[in-house]
Amino acid sequence: MEQMDFQSNATQYITETQAIGDVDDELPTFNPRMAAPLSPEHVAIRVDFEIITATTMEQLYARITDEITTSVTATFQKTTSQLNQQIGLINAHITQMQQQHLTNQK
Repeated sequence: MEQMDFQSNATQYITETQAIGDVDDELPTFNPRMAAPLSPEHVAIRVDFEIITATTMEQLYARITDEITTSVTATFQKTTSQLNQQIGLINAHITQMQQQHLTNQK
C-alpha cells in the first residue's frame, strides 16, 4: 500500500510532550518528586501534612459515598413503590377481567 504525502513526514516533528508514553506503551503515571527534607522539623511537618491529607481524603470519600448511597437508595425506593402500585393496578384489572369472563360464561 502506498504512503500518502503526509505520512512520510508524520514523525519528523514530534515534541517531547507528544512522545510521552511512546517507549513503554503505557500511560504516564503521576509521580511527584518532593525535595529532600531540610531538617528533622521539616520531616515532621511533611509527615503531619501527609497524615492530614490522607485523613481528609478518606473523610471526603466516605461523605461522597454516603451521599451517593442515600441518593441511590431513595431513587430505588421511589421506583419500587411506583412499580408496586402498577402491579396492584394490573392485578385489580386481571381480577376484574376474570370476573367478567365468569359472568359471560353463565
